[in-house]
Amino acid sequence: MSGNTYTPKRTFADFDAQTRDFEKSDDVLDVITGIMTELGDNIGAYIGGKFIALWLREGEAQNEDESDLDLLFVNQVDQFIDIVLRQRAGLPTDGGSLKPAVTLKLTDDIVEGYRVIIGVAEDGTETRYEFVGGRYVEIDPAPLTLRSSSARRKRLS
Repeated sequence: MSGNTYTPKRTFADFDAQTRDFEKSDDVLDVITGIMTELGDNIGAYIGGKFIALWLREGEAQNEDESDLDLLFVNQVDQFIDIVLRQRAGLPTDGGSLKPAVTLKLTDDIVEGYRVIIGVAEDGTETRYEFVGGRYVEIDPAPLTLRSSSARRKRLS
């Protein structure tokens, strides 16, 4: 299970030279708005939060079009990581959520065409996520969501 490790470092509110157009497009904001509505949050859940753009699909990026990169946003309310996947032609869609993690490992393991993600919590606990049925779901250890909101538990199931 080799792969690279990443940590979201850029702030979503910093619409400056570091924030690329595809990261703040209306389509991306529509997906984030849908997630916020589902969770009962507002835009403050993401403004000021960290995010990262990564290639989650198998293989190497097929071209140099950055708009094909997937986006992972840290929700400031509960620290979960919400995923905006890029489908064909860069169209974004809700890709699921990951429990709070300080680093993310993208493995070389592939499930349904997407890389397996290992979330590493502050205490070192690792959680495996696989792409199943159109979104990332928690595989191992068994999902533990008792401390999260009912809306978040529904989103993780």
